[in-house]
Amino acid sequence: GWKYYLDEAEQEPEVEAQLAKLREEYKTIQPEDIKIIDPCMGSGHILVYAFDVLMQIYTYAGWDQREAAQSILKNNLFGLDIDDRAAQLAYFAVMMKARQYDRSLLTRGIQPNIYSIRESNGIQAMTIEYFHNNDPKLKADIESIVTEMRDAKEYGSILNITPVDFAGLYARFDEIREDINMMQKPALEELLPLVMCAELLAQKYDVVVTNPPYMGSSGMNAWLSQYVKDHFPDTKTDLFSCFIERGFQLANVQGFVSMITMESWMFLSSFEKMRQNIVNTHTIVNMVHMPYLGKGGTSLGINFGTAAVIFNKRYCRDYNSQFDYVCYYETDENGVPFAFPTVNERYKAAKAANFSKIPGSPVAYWVSKALIQSFIEKKIDMYGSTNNGFTTGDNERFLRVWSEVQYNKICFDAISRNYAQESQKRWFPYNKGGAFRKWYGNNEYILNWFDDGADVKAYGHLVPRSLKYQFMKSISWSKISSSVSSFKVKDTGTMFDVAGLSLFPADNKNFYYLLALCNSNYAQKCLDFLSPTLNYETVHIASIPVIIDAIQHNVVDSLTIKCVQLSKTDWDSAETSWDFKRNPLV
Repeated sequence: GWKYYLDEAEQEPEVEAQLAKLREEYKTIQPEDIKIIDPCMGSGHILVYAFDVLMQIYTYAGWDQREAAQSILKNNLFGLDIDDRAAQLAYFAVMMKARQYDRSLLTRGIQPNIYSIRESNGIQAMTIEYFHNNDPKLKADIESIVTEMRDAKEYGSILNITPVDFAGLYARFDEIREDINMMQKPALEELLPLVMCAELLAQKYDVVVTNPPYMGSSGMNAWLSQYVKDHFPDTKTDLFSCFIERGFQLANVQGFVSMITMESWMFLSSFEKMRQNIVNTHTIVNMVHMPYLGKGGTSLGINFGTAAVIFNKRYCRDYNSQFDYVCYYETDENGVPFAFPTVNERYKAAKAANFSKIPGSPVAYWVSKALIQSFIEKKIDMYGSTNNGFTTGDNERFLRVWSEVQYNKICFDAISRNYAQESQKRWFPYNKGGAFRKWYGNNEYILNWFDDGADVKAYGHLVPRSLKYQFMKSISWSKISSSVSSFKVKDTGTMFDVAGLSLFPADNKNFYYLLALCNSNYAQKCLDFLSPTLNYETVHIASIPVIIDAIQHNVVDSLTIKCVQLSKTDWDSAETSWDFKRNPLV
């Protein structure tokens, strides 16, 4: 009856034996022992769904539904959020779900473990002193919580709270309830909710499941930015990745972490350490991948994402365990999948250990064994240098379309920086990438590089990257593409910037061979997982495997040169080319 349930992938016999031992340990678990937390619960949708799942587990174990509902509230479900109104909605939703199974529940005085995160700002010293009453243990514990929960709403559930003797703290609260001291009220109203929140952040759970917030590092305030740098150095790029790492901290050794996130963590270089940590120390159980679906997006209101289930321990450490992926593309006009899972898009027997064989360790579950094996060969960076160009700081000032200046003031044949300076020309061809075009073309811009770029350098914004490669013949591509990559020749005499990235083969005899490789379907398949975001950095091109076929080398060169010549003829047939001679129709 669980529509979205995915079985674990079939495993090899050795792995199955390890899993059998693990399941034996789980046989002793009782329903009331299972702890589930949503640390970013919002209005409680996940908690409500979990309630129904837990109820089925309880009833299967022979529990009465009314008793099960009370136990779920007391023992199983936990939720936190920084938004007070969201916490109120989640509280209401979970209580109404519980009342569905026990109509008298609201009269029983049961409170769910669902809280809006409190912070210790504003709690007075006399309140703290009254609470610990000069007891050294109580003093140390309450002061630890007060210190760590300062500005807690800025950080939310990524706060890692030091475990203390919470039972001792609650015993003190019981004493305070019997006290008639004037400090009783602030202690119960300020310290008690703080301690309850701290306990949820300090204890471990069997299941951590959430849809975490998304916020790039550029959107964080100074406090949050510094906190994630200090406590989440491998995942600091985005708040959602910090929550993935925090999920592993909240889960117990044999717990599960499941989150709905953007897909960027699977591929981008900024998440490489995080991916390596997941592969090396945890176990991916299964994952639903929702790639870019166009304008309509998905039913989640986003255009792409992942829903991953990860075991917080790498079981079968000595074996290459497998996991299932579900990847769907076909949706209705609202972005809702027509079926789940879509059988034709289900990938089985993906092995996480294989990801580390690919540069950057991308989570490329669809890659064949043969393609993975190719990465043991030499890469492009063994045959040449891939480079970023510089930035002028003000393109409006220093760049022109070539037709905007006098033709005789442009130097098209500079072979070096000295040659360019001696030419006394002001303008030089400048490569800024451009639209999709293979083999040759996109020669449009010129740069003011008079006197070795004196004006640009005086402006003070020049980032002097790759100056030694300027004016050299290269294989170039656009950094950002809207579809697939395209590579083209840039002749000697051309300068380049960060948008027109360039490859400079170390040996000229491999120039056209490497150009052919980069424009091949094989290279695009590699780039599909090295950089599926269509942002082709130098490191991605440098990582493409290369096998030099000595027998076919001349044939490849001949065909490539012909492609370049045809593309150049096509480009030069338009008056927008600086090498235009005459219209081919005349």
